[in-house]
Amino acid sequence: MQTTVNLNDLVSAMGDAVVVSDASGAITLWNKAAERLFGYTEAEALGQSLDLMIPERLRGRHWHGYEKTMATGVTRYGSDVLQVPAVDKSGRAFSIAFTVALLFSADNKVSGIAAVIREDTQRFEKERAQRKRITELETLAPSRHRKVCERSVRDRSSKNLAGRSIMDETIFESSIRTSGDLAAIFEYDREGGYFYLFDLTKEEGQQARAVIEVSTHGVALLGADVLLRWNASEDIAGLCIGGDLWAAFDQHGARYGGSFGAQDAPSIPPDVISRFNSVSEQNLSAERRISAERR
Repeated sequence: MQTTVNLNDLVSAMGDAVVVSDASGAITLWNKAAERLFGYTEAEALGQSLDLMIPERLRGRHWHGYEKTMATGVTRYGSDVLQVPAVDKSGRAFSIAFTVALLFSADNKVSGIAAVIREDTQRFEKERAQRKRITELETLAPSRHRKVCERSVRDRSSKNLAGRSIMDETIFESSIRTSGDLAAIFEYDREGGYFYLFDLTKEEGQQARAVIEVSTHGVALLGADVLLRWNASEDIAGLCIGGDLWAAFDQHGARYGGSFGAQDAPSIPPDVISRFNSVSEQNLSAERRISAERR
């Protein structure tokens, strides 16, 4: 069954900002969501340059790319989601995420660009904080892991060697594979947790190979709920919560899972779970010993 949709009504009703500009960069369409996002009314925006939403320091680079696209009829962004700084009518700087599509005239010449835009400040700030925390961990983690490695020399009976610290409801867990080159780290507070894979052979600032955000959805974890270990072949590092595998890395940094909550189930492929659960007797003995120590 076909449904006829009025394009103007659709664009007007969209929750994301829709902005269309012509080949010169003048705004030709500005929907209600664009008014809310950037602060300009449709009457104020139509006919104006896109500069009204571009920070001054970025305008030169923007127009260089824009003019090249108009001349060639090609954009290298395609369906990619782009993240860039923006500015609104009040001068507030914020981050936006958007996709673009080229518009063509009847003679197949580029006539403009359409963009669908939403604010992305929260994600940007979160990623910036995460990058800062990774840098901090890369400074902090080697000394913690060095101590764990020293323990591994004295205790070769276990491939699962965990270093932990619990202070003010914060959990810090780590597990290094026997060769000492890769370390899995889990850091958690009541706001949530991050599971990291570190390459300890790299220089500081380059050690973080991958990260998984572990969302707890308000479910508080205790230190006794959390266990890190490597599988028998030491090619998968897993984060176990309440005895179940909730997040995992393979040795190349591929990421699996990360969701945790009262109604959630691990979003990890069955073959990864199977490989992870293929543990050696040494690992099983280590898990029993660590569980006993926590009790």
